[in-house]
Amino acid sequence: MKDRFDYQEIIFHIVKRAAGYDNLNLEDIDNDGLDEIILSEIRGDLVRTEEEPYISNRRDVVEVIKWNGKEYKKIWTSKPLGAITQILIDDVTGDGKKEIVVGNEKGEIHIFGQN
Repeated sequence: MKDRFDYQEIIFHIVKRAAGYDNLNLEDIDNDGLDEIILSEIRGDLVRTEEEPYISNRRDVVEVIKWNGKEYKKIWTSKPLGAITQILIDDVTGDGKKEIVVGNEKGEIHIFGQN
């Protein structure tokens, strides 16, 4: 049976310095009827060890990626937030606009709202 979906290498072409991605979310944050991709890009220094390599000095960022009718484009990147552990998207302020709520390994919570 033939695959019903075509593979698109989207994220790799957007940012090439990432060590990886985590916390993938799909949400229509701008209320245009199309979901955006919201994820954390893992950034840091790759440390090779005898066992497994790991990332030190984590400075992950949140990215919002949107389909513009032809291709996927990164439309927003947060400041570095340390090692991101979770991302939630919801209208936490009750103003009808969705916020991006981010937790990191330090126990900090960052909330990014829309204008």
